Amino acid sequence: MKCPLTKEFLIQEYITNRKSSLQIAKSTGWSSTTVVKYLNKYSIRVRTTSENSKGRYHSHWKGGIYKCCSGYCYIHQPKHPYSNKQGYVPYHRYVVEKKIGRYLKPVERVHHRDLDKHNNKITNLILFSCTKTHNCLHILAYKYLVKTGQVLNYIKWYKKESKNDAMFQLWK
Repeated sequence: MKCPLTKEFLIQEYITNRKSSLQIAKSTGWSSTTVVKYLNKYSIRVRTTSENSKGRYHSHWKGGIYKCCSGYCYIHQPKHPYSNKQGYVPYHRYVVEKKIGRYLKPVERVHHRDLDKHNNKITNLILFSCTKTHNCLHILAYKYLVKTGQVLNYIKWYKKESKNDAMFQLWK
């Protein structure tokens, strides 16, 4: 027996529970075309395909955290003022923002003490007020490695980890 497609039922299932017209059709015994017709009849806006596949509703959703090709982790925060077009923010910046209780300015930089881009523990992160001071730290670290004779190991590692990094270009 088919379930009646009342306005209240469709609002509950389609809007509140965010079920698709196909899911509603399977649970009620109606076709998805009929469900869409009833949504239109009751002036309930039908979601587009792209709206149905954003964020946690996407078929490849993995909890809102992904690792970018640069090696950094990103977290899904679509309402963040500095999120990218897909709604993601660098996870290390997000961790520092939560700790200090405000959004970071675009010029502020977060540095990983152990240079491990995956280690986003607050004890491993340092906040710099601008790119210049962050770059100074890298230059000082490089000078120390030259002085102690460890620079070749660092350059091999750095070439592998940061092929397109501007700081490495300065050190050549």
